[in-house]
Amino acid sequence: MSSKSLQNILIELEALQADKLHFRLLNGLVCEGWITAVEGENFRFLSSGPLAQEEELLFEIAQLDFASISYYDKEARKWMEFLK
Repeated sequence: MSSKSLQNILIELEALQADKLHFRLLNGLVCEGWITAVEGENFRFLSSGPLAQEEELLFEIAQLDFASISYYDKEARKWMEFLK
């Protein structure tokens, strides 16, 4: 997948306004929270939960395991796989 299409996927996720996103990075880090911005080859992320950092995190789009992305659907009241 090209970085341009990966960027479009992140922009689509950002526009979802889902309650929360859950994904893994290729280094094994698991993240839960919200994408706040997509900037070129990077995206900003705000984590959630009791151990969440207060400031946004900056990740490279290429480090995201796109197959692992899920989001919480408020209407369905469950986690949904994004790329299914």
